[in-house]
Amino acid sequence: MNTSLFKRIAGVVTSFVLALVVCASPALAADNEGNERYSDYSIEHILSSFGYFTPGDLVSDNHIVGAIAVGGEFTSKDGWGDGSITPNYIQSFQGGGGTFHTHSYIMQMDIPGKELLANMTNYYGERTSAIDGQEGNWIQNPDYIDWNAAMSEISSQSQRWADQSVVPAEDNFSYEPTWDGQRLLSLDIDVSKYPDGKIAIPRSVVERLNAEASWTVPSINLIDSSAPDGKLSLEKLAKSGITLSFTGVGDKDVILVTNSFLPEAWEHWDGNQLFVALSVNGHEFNQLLKEIPGTEHNGEIYLGGMNLAYNFPDSTGNIYSIAQSGHLIAPKAYVQNLGRSNFEGNVIAARIYADSEQHFYPYNITENKFDITKTDEDGIALSGAVLELSYDGNGSLSDMSASKPVDISGNTATWTSDGTAVSFSKMPDGKYTLREVTPPSGYETAEPIVFEALLGEITVASGVDGLNSYSGHLFTIVDEEIVTTTTTTTTTTTTTTTTTTETTTTTTKATIIETTVTTTETTVTTTVTTEINAKTKVDINKVDNLGGAEVVGATLTLTGTRPDGTPVEFAKGSVFVGDGGQVVNASGASLV
Repeated sequence: MNTSLFKRIAGVVTSFVLALVVCASPALAADNEGNERYSDYSIEHILSSFGYFTPGDLVSDNHIVGAIAVGGEFTSKDGWGDGSITPNYIQSFQGGGGTFHTHSYIMQMDIPGKELLANMTNYYGERTSAIDGQEGNWIQNPDYIDWNAAMSEISSQSQRWADQSVVPAEDNFSYEPTWDGQRLLSLDIDVSKYPDGKIAIPRSVVERLNAEASWTVPSINLIDSSAPDGKLSLEKLAKSGITLSFTGVGDKDVILVTNSFLPEAWEHWDGNQLFVALSVNGHEFNQLLKEIPGTEHNGEIYLGGMNLAYNFPDSTGNIYSIAQSGHLIAPKAYVQNLGRSNFEGNVIAARIYADSEQHFYPYNITENKFDITKTDEDGIALSGAVLELSYDGNGSLSDMSASKPVDISGNTATWTSDGTAVSFSKMPDGKYTLREVTPPSGYETAEPIVFEALLGEITVASGVDGLNSYSGHLFTIVDEEIVTTTTTTTTTTTTTTTTTTETTTTTTKATIIETTVTTTETTVTTTVTTEINAKTKVDINKVDNLGGAEVVGATLTLTGTRPDGTPVEFAKGSVFVGDGGQVVNASGASLV
């Protein structure tokens, strides 16, 4: 009685499929040789992953909190990578790169499963010396980032954002008197009038502000008329997707400031640059983003999502960014982050120099997403399984989203499979356990699956032979084998004075069936509980009840009944017997 026969009869193997998809931490693919490749070059994803992203050189004289991606040479006088949540990449490392701080800020934060990042692999193209800090976790992978593809996509998206933006109308300009009787031209941008947050500032507007400002620094001021007091809140400033696109800049140098009183704002000013001074509610706002609830390490890192951005799609000169508050996108420009202080936000540029400390504030919330569906061993989706997802962590399931109705009770979600996947999103960081409470009819209960979600990455802890998962991977998870041995002894009734004993021993796995054994000399009916596994073996011996001697010459008939009452059909050539036995009939509803 072979394995394939009883797999078809029992249909016992069941599986979960976890489709694990994330939006922030590394979007990875692999080439034909199995090497990892970064694959998502959208502006949002890059600003959610890296503190600095440049196809050219990165020179930093100060601390870098986020991860870096450098297509040229990297040199630094300070440490970097404390807040890395994605692999770092350095094309050329010739020494003098400071110390890689091995995700040290993340390790100190109260994040379940954070240890997963400690062993994250980082990549380089070429180097002449070791990378100080975590040498063992750096491997050579020169093609990890396709810089041509990356910068092409970034440049196209940067221009699209500008094209989709709206130029403020003339009535947004106003003249305010100064203490000495002069008038200062300013531009008040009411963000409530731009639902998608995309606002265009042409070069001509900046030049007008520069020309009519007298000695006082001109200002582009953000307000919110929809607020009771007309003031733009910190929450809306940081999280409503405000993007100021400065267009028509060309090779003109730019000075971008959020605090006009810093001396660096004037060190590069000779009257020939575009001077862009930003304010919120009439006040400079450098350092303001550090007041967002939930920042860590004195405001040096915030993982809750910050999407205020300044976009320079066609700038090809120098951009001197001083006391930056928000992200800076300048795919064709040389960006210099100045101020000898710190700034909150990330930078995409053709080349970068920094003497200001970079604080890592990802663009998107690093959201955990995954899909769950129920299938059989052939990958066919099954309906009727009651599934339960329980959460163990510091967050709550109250804000989670599901693509289909699920019952939420505390930190447990329950639903019944309908043959299609359920997609979960906005899931908090922490440990999850997926259980099958009730299997579909005719199937065994699947083994629980334990996995951890952290910053958009999923790692399976148990239930799949220790297999780990990362973003975008698909895993089929199958029950572990269980071997059950059932022994039954029955006494036959005969018409003679001799009584014989029939002993049946089975070592099997799977669903319950009923087996009936009948002899031609005696009438024996034996019901045994069996389970079918990959190697089904049934021992049937005919013995007398005196000394247990084997009785030869008996003709035995074996029939089987499924749980639904239908008879088992034996395939011809599927049953084999040992020495001393002979199969008379090995097909149909009975085996003789």
